[in-house]
Parts: sequence; structure tokens; C-alpha cells
Amino acid sequence: MWSERFVQFLQTPTAQLVIWSGVLVGVVVIGFYVISIFRPTRDNGSYSTSDWISHFRELHSSGVLAEEEFRTIKTKLARQMQQELLEESAEAESSPARKNQRDAARPQQPLPEAGVDSPSSPTAGNGSPE
Repeated sequence: MWSERFVQFLQTPTAQLVIWSGVLVGVVVIGFYVISIFRPTRDNGSYSTSDWISHFRELHSSGVLAEEEFRTIKTKLARQMQQELLEESAEAESSPARKNQRDAARPQQPLPEAGVDSPSSPTAGNGSPE
């Protein structure tokens, strides 16, 4: 008797809406999971060297950094970028899992506010690169 009522309930438009909404949510969640497995990610809170160069270029454009300071920072970051490219090309020849491990191990560094030195920034301390 209760099984007949349950079958009747499942055939109502409200029950159908709830069931299909649950199926849709499940498919979306599974889709995001599958995409996250196969899609390489760099969203680990760290900034790349090109992000730093862009940030310091903005600081230079706004007048916070002098031309000489900007040039020095840019030179240092260019060397770092070349090193990263060499490491990435070497890692490309090895397994992709190692690259993901290295990206996960990269420290999270927020970009400093304009005019404020960050201890982890290339200009920490005296306003000039190390």
C-alpha cells in the first residue's frame, strides 16, 4: 500500500523536479571533479615571475619606482624567468606529476601594496633588489 503511494508521489511534477534537479547537481559536481583531474592548475596562490614583472611595471608607471630601480628589478626577474623556463623545459621531459608537486610546493606570496615592501618581494628592505 505504501509502495503504491510512493510510486504515485514520484510521478508528481514536484517530485520529478526534485529528482531531476538532484541528477543535474550530481552531473555538474562529477563534471567539475573530472575537469579538475585532467586540467593542469596553477591556482595555488603563488605568482609567476611575469606577474611580478607586471606588478613592478605598474609601480614604475605610477611613479612609485624610479627608472633605475625598475631596471634592476626587471633584470633580476628576467634572470629568474629564464631559470624557470629552463626548469619547466626539463620538467616537460620528465613526468607531469613532478611539475604539479613543484607548483604545490611554491610558497604563497601576496603582491605588495604600492609603496610598501614585502619581506618576500625582490625589493624587500631598502627598496632595491638584493
